[in-house]
Amino acid sequence: MRRFTLTLILMVAALLLLACGPAAPATLTQVSTPVPVLEPTPVPGEATTLRPTHTPIYDPPPPTAMPLPIREWDLLDVVVAGSTVTVNVRVYVGVDVDVTLDGREPDSISGPSPVLEHVFNDVAPGTYDVEINDVVGFSEVREITVAPRLGVGGMPQWLVERIRDLEDQAPGNPPQSITRYEYQGQTVYYLTAVCCDVFSDLYDAKGIPTAASPAEATVNSPISLNSAAANR
Repeated sequence: MRRFTLTLILMVAALLLLACGPAAPATLTQVSTPVPVLEPTPVPGEATTLRPTHTPIYDPPPPTAMPLPIREWDLLDVVVAGSTVTVNVRVYVGVDVDVTLDGREPDSISGPSPVLEHVFNDVAPGTYDVEINDVVGFSEVREITVAPRLGVGGMPQWLVERIRDLEDQAPGNPPQSITRYEYQGQTVYYLTAVCCDVFSDLYDAKGIPTAASPAEATVNSPISLNSAAANR
């Protein structure tokens, strides 16, 4: 009986040892990461090629066009009064504007902002270009004409002064005379010489001597001098 009891105890101990034995080792599970696959893209007339597929991460915005500069001034008008030319320019911001008359700088710049008056004094009769430029590159050109100054009887001022010079001289022989001609569409003035072997003078409408021959011109009208000048 005692032997049976000992055998039973040994069997129970063995079962307990088996139940409390070391745990089985853990099993590692491998997780795979998908790799992009090159998909064939058919091209007509060519062999099938492999092209990578991708997803854009960032698309930059389209470039913004730079704004073009604008002109910050306006030419209002050009006033010709006798031999004085005034160019009026409106300047909207503090931009440098250069105004010239056939390359000549103005004698003075005045006027309340934003309208500036560029004044040119003692301008001789003739045709000129008024040119305005700024530092940005804008420019404008306007052509003007300064007419000869008229004196007594509608004559140019230079001619009136020339006649006065004749009146102040001693009488000549033969008397001098001035005749107005139309030559090649222009008005000229012919002043006879005092005597022989002396060239006569021919002036254009501005009073500048010219080499044109009065024989080729058409008489427009003689200029009447007073009794003193007629004897010179």
